Amino acid sequence: MSPAPGTIASSLAEGAARLGEAGVDSARHDAELLLAAVLGTDRLSLYVEPMRPVDGAAAARYRELIDRRTGHEPVQYILGWEEFRGLRLTVTPDVLIPRPETEGLVELTLERLTGLDHAVVADVGTGSGAIACALAAARPDLELLAVDQSLGALAVASDNVRTLGLELRSGLHTGECELVGDKPAGVAVNTGARVAAKAAPGEVLVSRTVKDLVAGSGIEFEERGTHKLKGLAGEWQLYAVSSAK
Repeated sequence: MSPAPGTIASSLAEGAARLGEAGVDSARHDAELLLAAVLGTDRLSLYVEPMRPVDGAAAARYRELIDRRTGHEPVQYILGWEEFRGLRLTVTPDVLIPRPETEGLVELTLERLTGLDHAVVADVGTGSGAIACALAAARPDLELLAVDQSLGALAVASDNVRTLGLELRSGLHTGECELVGDKPAGVAVNTGARVAAKAAPGEVLVSRTVKDLVAGSGIEFEERGTHKLKGLAGEWQLYAVSSAK
């Protein structure tokens, strides 16, 4: 039997069909997310009450969101949020969408920070602040510095820090990153090749591309190991860094 018109079930069927025709791989999943957002509920509730009526205003809003998704606008930008390590982060077109695979980078960073109390950590190219927020949630003792060249990105990151009730002890800054002070060790976590980072003596986890960006900048790198992170392109290197003599 076909779903009755004007219900959750019929709306889902229509939305998923339109997304599928537009070549959206996750058509059903995205249709569920968008309808749940319109109705102010979660995906599970859609299946608890499949015959619940969807009024005209909600139906019209849902079709608007489906129209945007058929144009292959990321569903996270349509919703305005993405989940990352159990945190709901605001995302806008000013930032890249946090990838689930990047959670592996957070885990590796936390492993490297074991035994380092109140260590300085720089999230270079922070974007939405996903990595900085995840580290702050896991290790409130860290002195976290989130850096980005984009003021729009920093606005999003600041909103996420505030909304999640977190504290970045060293704050959010624009421009390049330089770890300074009397801390015995620092870790810089780089999410991409957009920003070159300068760091005081300590350990730094960067991609090979980022290392190439800072070549000739007066920083010496001593390789400490290679890491392949699931879902992330290329190799990530662990280096000891120091100023060139």
